[in-house]
Formats: sequence, C-alpha cells, structure tokens
Amino acid sequence: MSTREYAKNLFAQWSDEDFCNQPIFDKLLFQVICGQRTVNTAGVFPINYTRWRKAMRDGDQEPTDAQLTEALHRMEQRRFIYIDENTGEGLIRSRVRRDELDKQPTVLLSALRIMAAFDSPKFAAVMLTELDRISLPTITSTTDKANRLRANLKSAWDTARAHLQALAQHYEQPSQLDPLETLSRPSPEGPNSVSGSGSGSGSSPSVGGYVERVAANTDHNGHPQPTPAHNEPPPETCPKHTDHPDPPPCGACAAHRKRRERWDREHTTRRRDTLTEFWNQVRDCPECDQDGFIDNPTGDALTRCPLHDWNAIHA
Repeated sequence: MSTREYAKNLFAQWSDEDFCNQPIFDKLLFQVICGQRTVNTAGVFPINYTRWRKAMRDGDQEPTDAQLTEALHRMEQRRFIYIDENTGEGLIRSRVRRDELDKQPTVLLSALRIMAAFDSPKFAAVMLTELDRISLPTITSTTDKANRLRANLKSAWDTARAHLQALAQHYEQPSQLDPLETLSRPSPEGPNSVSGSGSGSGSSPSVGGYVERVAANTDHNGHPQPTPAHNEPPPETCPKHTDHPDPPPCGACAAHRKRRERWDREHTTRRRDTLTEFWNQVRDCPECDQDGFIDNPTGDALTRCPLHDWNAIHA
C-alpha cells in the first residue's frame, strides 16, 4: 500500500480560470481523486467508482455512476484527468510537474520507472508532453550514492521516454478543439438498470440480442453465416442489410440498433465491474504495491506481480 499521508492542494489552482470555471461537483471529484492513497508517483490511479461515490456523498445521498462518468468526461475535455477504460486506470496529467518531482530525485526516479511500464498509449502520449516541461534534477554531490542516483535517473529517463514514444505511436493525439470521447456515455436509465453479473454469455435477448441473431444466422441470400462469439457485440443491422453501405429505413434494423446500444451500455458496466474487482484484489495483495509491481532486490527494475491475471485488464 502507498505510504502517502497527504496530497498537495496548490493555492494556484484556485486562481486558475479554467479550473475555477468547472462545476463544483467536478472540482470536488478532482480533489477526491488527488487525495487517494492509490495515486502513484506518476499520477496514475485505479478507477474506483465505489470509493468515489462514498467520498462524494452529500449527507446520505451518493452520486450515481453516471454522474461520476459525466464529470470525468468533462475533466478530460479540460485536460485535468485522463481515463483509459482498457487499463482500468486514470491519469492526473500535471501530477509530476505540479508536485515538483524535478526537485525530488528519488521520487522522480520512482515515477520514471512506472512510466517505463505504462500500458496505455493514451497516457504515454500525455506524459511525453509533460516530460518535455520538466528537466532532470541537478545533483551536486559527488558521493558514490549520489553518482549512482544520477546515473539511475539518466537511465530511467531515457528508458521511460523511449517506452512512451513507442507506445504513443498507437494513439492518435486529439486536438484541443476535438476533445476526447474516451469514456462510455452513461446509460440514460441509470447505473442500476444493468446487471453486473459479467457473464457476457449473450444467451439472453436483454443482454446481447443473440436469440434472434442465431435464429436468422443467414445473409439476405439465405447463405449460412458464421456464428459470432457471444462476447462480441451484436449487429447494428438486420441480416437483410448486413452488407448494405447505407441501409434504408427498416424496422428490423432499428430493433438491432437498440439491442446494440443496450449491449454497449451493459458491456461497459460489466467491464468496469471487472476492473474494479481486479484492482481491489491488487490493493489487498501482500506481495505487491498498490499498482501491482514487485521491486527486485537491486531496485533497478519493476515486475508485474505473478499472483494476478494481468490479461483481465485487457480482456
């Protein structure tokens, strides 16, 4: 677990026009996220709606997951926080710079090692820009310990930048005029309208709509089509218009689109629940830190804890 006991609440942010123009809900959620023990030195934190709901409650009234998702989306548009649902993590963009890690050599070394293990192309693209805004700390001492730290910092800096550059190639950086649409839009029925079983079997029409799909698993010429895996999304058109580039108005297609929209919402909820459970297990693990890493005896590398199924965060 993290040994952090406090988080910086900078005076400057309360005179920053962009920050202050946010809704009060968003500003409070930002403070809640920054104050989590699970935020690592690189500014990465696990998505945890349960903890956020409790911290954001007004008396005995908790916000919904949909409200939290909307706030995260707005903060990403303003470039305060980035969310990657594929890894189940978020990133406080300016954390390294605002915490002045360029004046804290050992803390920066820890952050650079974490960056060198980033899985998110989005986070890699963001942090490359942030690293351009800081420089390596100046270590004036000439002791053996200082010399090792200086060498380790330079090596970690080069390794982190190389990894981030390679990883960021898989991510198209959006312009400021084209804000990210990363977060799944919340269900209009609210978070309680979806089953969180996570089975993903698709056997129920209310989940995947596959009953009708299997019954009509032919193209418009009557030729049999391969049966899709049940964890794949259902089609957005009826079998008659599967290959049509611009389907005409069709009642059957409309029904398929509704099932697809419902599947997308429910899949997002199941995915979020899976990631929340995974990171809860990581945080409870006695063998690794809150990010799932085990430090080797020499302290110059990080290894994923083998007690966890890391494929789960990419499933």
